[in-house]
Amino acid sequence: MSKRVGIRELAKHAGVSTATVDRVLHGRGSYSAKSEIRVKEAIEALGYGSLEPHLTEPKRKLMRFVMFVPALENFFQQSIIKNARIAAQGLRHVHVEIEFGYIDLIGGLGTLRALRGIDPSEVDGVCLFAVDAPGVRDEIDRLVEQGVAVCTIVSDVPSSTRSAFIGLDNVAAGRTAGRFVSRLARPGPGEVGIVTGCNQIRDHIERMMGFNQSLTMYRPDLRMLPPQEGFSKDASNATIVRQLIRRHPDLAAIYSIAGGSCGVIDGLRYQEKPEGLFVVVHELEPMVREALIDGAVDMVLHQDTRSMTRLAMNALVAACEGREPDPETLAINIYVAENLP
Repeated sequence: MSKRVGIRELAKHAGVSTATVDRVLHGRGSYSAKSEIRVKEAIEALGYGSLEPHLTEPKRKLMRFVMFVPALENFFQQSIIKNARIAAQGLRHVHVEIEFGYIDLIGGLGTLRALRGIDPSEVDGVCLFAVDAPGVRDEIDRLVEQGVAVCTIVSDVPSSTRSAFIGLDNVAAGRTAGRFVSRLARPGPGEVGIVTGCNQIRDHIERMMGFNQSLTMYRPDLRMLPPQEGFSKDASNATIVRQLIRRHPDLAAIYSIAGGSCGVIDGLRYQEKPEGLFVVVHELEPMVREALIDGAVDMVLHQDTRSMTRLAMNALVAACEGREPDPETLAINIYVAENLP
């Protein structure tokens, strides 16, 4: 460089700490791709001359991501965490450090606090289960404006400026469940019980909307009962299912839209499952597999968390590098006892 580097001056101009400037200048320790770019730009802007070779040679950039998942210790959540780690480690041209945060999705306040706690100078990308609650869109937009890539998974906030959504077409998933219930539920008038998670979570709303469309079109003789919120908790879902069976002798089907399928199964096994009751749940986990085999559950709609997390990591990297993420919708996998993987 043509003149002596002033660490404090560089740090002030780049908007990073002096320690970060030192790590970038000497190519040691860990620092984010965003911080490296800021230091490079500061070096050139302040007239320190040409960059050192280690700053111009291609290197495996460090990116720091945070993934927020529901504060529910269930198989689906654990599968996402496990596969996100694998996906991050599998990226070739970048080194990704990923942290996990656990949020209460009910009401949206947990999501707001989590997003407000992100430091744009330390985090390159955020991946989250999104709640379409007041203020969440604004917080996503604020992070994007500050240079943080945001990707939503499972449930979306489409009106935000997030970089990508990775998940099912949830309206289509609901329609699919409704079509099978329409065809396979016992003939004649009856009622259909709906076990949902939370009416502020968009994927639940969209699945219910799609289900209602199919039911109205193909089986107008089946009446959809008011949805019961179980908040994806096993104990709540078990109670809901027991009450549905006890209070509705004409129950022809149950559609569980959200998580907590183990609770749905517990509720079905608490008393003998009524003859001809058709049951559809989401996500193929070990207890659901057993329930398919023994007949407690008739059909499962499943989204592959390996594909989801791989696409989410790729989308965040693309956004961090200024590229447009490839839009992809996950396949709706349909399983019955006879075609289990």
